[in-house]
Amino acid sequence: MKALAVSVAASLALLSAPVAAEPLIRFDYGVMFEALADEVIEGPAGAPMLVLGGGVSVSVQGEGPEATCYALDTSPHGAGGCLGYLLMGTAAFARTCPGAMPDGHAANLASYRDRVLEFHARDTQSPRSIDEVRARFDEGVAQYATRFRAEGRCEIPTDALNIYTAMASDDLGASLDAALSVPRLPVANPCL
Repeated sequence: MKALAVSVAASLALLSAPVAAEPLIRFDYGVMFEALADEVIEGPAGAPMLVLGGGVSVSVQGEGPEATCYALDTSPHGAGGCLGYLLMGTAAFARTCPGAMPDGHAANLASYRDRVLEFHARDTQSPRSIDEVRARFDEGVAQYATRFRAEGRCEIPTDALNIYTAMASDDLGASLDAALSVPRLPVANPCL
């Protein structure tokens, strides 16, 4: 399997950008497959796969320059990258629509953001500085806020408002503790 992993890494390296970029941290799966070549197994339909700690797996789909990677978190804690993505959208909503969030939610949002960014920075495969992760988060918030303003996002359906409100509510704290309790690669799938 090591030869296959090196071949996969070489195929993925042909791409101009990291494969299957996550919303908050971009992973270079080609480098990951090369570094962990001895751990590559044959996944479903014979595709190369890495089974990482914490319930995360990364599988290759396709071959050569068309190859992509799909990362999945099957842990009972949920995909840590999804939390980053949802908090990014929530922060953009709060920035775009001041006053739309209930009182106290801004402080919660800041606290939850910090905890999720620390989780991303401690990424089990390629740790990063908290400053790098925060910069990426802030960049994403700015992009979402620009889009939300253009779409008139403050007048959104109740179910979307409920998601944003829930992501900054007091109730999320305990769930967040559980979700971030197991170090793992913060992938975004599955998300909602």
